[in-house]
Amino acid sequence: MVGYSYNHHNHLLTISPDLEADVLSLVLSHAIGSISYKAKEYLNYDALLPAVIKSIYFSREGFQSGYFLPTIDHDIVTMDGKLAWPSKSNSFVELQERSARPLFVSMSGLAKLAGIAIKEAHDVRAVHALLDSIQRFSHTMASQWRTNRLAEIPMSQEAELIDDASLKATVPVVWQILKTVLFTTTLILQDLTARVIQNPMFSGRESRLPPPHLPRRHRRRHRRQLILTETDGPVISSRILHILHGFYFITSRMGPGGFSSYNFVYYAAIDVLTTYPEHAETFIREIAPKEVGQIPPLLADRLCELYFLNICEQIVPVLSPKLNEVVVIPALSAYLVPGLETTLHPHFEAAHSVMLALLATPSSAELGATIMPFYVDAVFKAFPTSLSARQFRLAFGTLVGEASPPQAISSVHPYMVDVLLEILSEKISVAGTTPLPAGVDEGAVGLSEKDVCILALIDSLPLMEIKVMHRWLDPAAKLLNGVQDEGSKQRIRERFWDVLIGELDVSRAEVAVRWWGDGGRDKVLLGKEQGVEGISPRL
Repeated sequence: MVGYSYNHHNHLLTISPDLEADVLSLVLSHAIGSISYKAKEYLNYDALLPAVIKSIYFSREGFQSGYFLPTIDHDIVTMDGKLAWPSKSNSFVELQERSARPLFVSMSGLAKLAGIAIKEAHDVRAVHALLDSIQRFSHTMASQWRTNRLAEIPMSQEAELIDDASLKATVPVVWQILKTVLFTTTLILQDLTARVIQNPMFSGRESRLPPPHLPRRHRRRHRRQLILTETDGPVISSRILHILHGFYFITSRMGPGGFSSYNFVYYAAIDVLTTYPEHAETFIREIAPKEVGQIPPLLADRLCELYFLNICEQIVPVLSPKLNEVVVIPALSAYLVPGLETTLHPHFEAAHSVMLALLATPSSAELGATIMPFYVDAVFKAFPTSLSARQFRLAFGTLVGEASPPQAISSVHPYMVDVLLEILSEKISVAGTTPLPAGVDEGAVGLSEKDVCILALIDSLPLMEIKVMHRWLDPAAKLLNGVQDEGSKQRIRERFWDVLIGELDVSRAEVAVRWWGDGGRDKVLLGKEQGVEGISPRL
């Protein structure tokens, strides 16, 4: 028989030792919307919160600490060279039964109930206990998933390695349950994140005692305000990111966009953490790969490194140059090389994004000047086999911009832009002239490697120092007219014109106008006697 205790002195509904948390959580999740405001005032949310979390994550009727995952591997067999998980296996039948249980079906309601408890809780210890529980569950579930042979099969290779019957009947069920775990957790963390960033400590609002003229019920509500210390914000944020780290094997399957609630939790936690560089550095050290310079063989470890790279892209601006040099750069070096297998392409792109973020960090200017030549070499080797035309043009333009005044690298290495442009010119002289494959980049269909390199030079003109830009206008026009294919030449000429008339600031535009009138027009339109449609009428 389910019971509860009611304290008449404090008017609080509290959980007695003999109360079954699952029943309380389930009933209250359905009833909370119908309970009056006055009755809600008497709920002890600090006591309710751990009960709901226990029901969700550790109950046999809920997620059961993720211990249902290892049983799947016991029933996986090999048939005709492919893995098969029969629909009549005990593990699949149990999984179906679990997903139909009342508590499991009501996970969204339980998550909302936990969110209400978070909003009304006033004891910060309850919040940390919540994070303790979810972080422990996240770590356990990630460990349990590693024991499953399904964990070692990338989504892109499932059709080749898993039999059709399993792909249609059983595998989608386990992934749906895992997504339910992620959605439930995200809803809970969303309310916690909102509570943190709305706190006076982090929102810039001054914390006040309740004014004496407030009604009694509002004074009680004000006393429930969650008061955080200076260290609570970054600690909570880092723990949220640790939780998302454990669930990344689920998130990565949903694509980089994820869903709005997840993105809010993820980026808000990063924003708070980056406000405290010491805590950010501690977090990066905690999730950094233990072995660097080589790609781990296990998919689970590769996904952990991808999460690390994605986090680094956001956090490197606040990290010390020493940490970037010792921890970040060695961890991403293995993924900068071209020719990686298809499943590692997200790692490749993330590693390049981290490197560009690092080069854009003023505090790491000396480090950036040191590593830029090596990174430039990696960029040129990666195009066009691994980097698309769009990515190459973006990377080169970013490098020119970060090496130009007033960026910090330009003061350390004032001639870096000229070095980059000379390297690009050398690349153009030996670049291929056959059209790139259509699959490389939709926007570059019909263009050759040489054409894309010339476009990269033209793209970077607005980012150069004025004197450097003026020096490279003539070489850019000469390279343009060296293109043999008339269709490609026309596209490059139009891009040159668009840059000159629409992407230069006032000072650079003044220089470009003088250059255009002093012979630049003839250099760009050297083939005008054959007819340059689309440009001549606009001049």
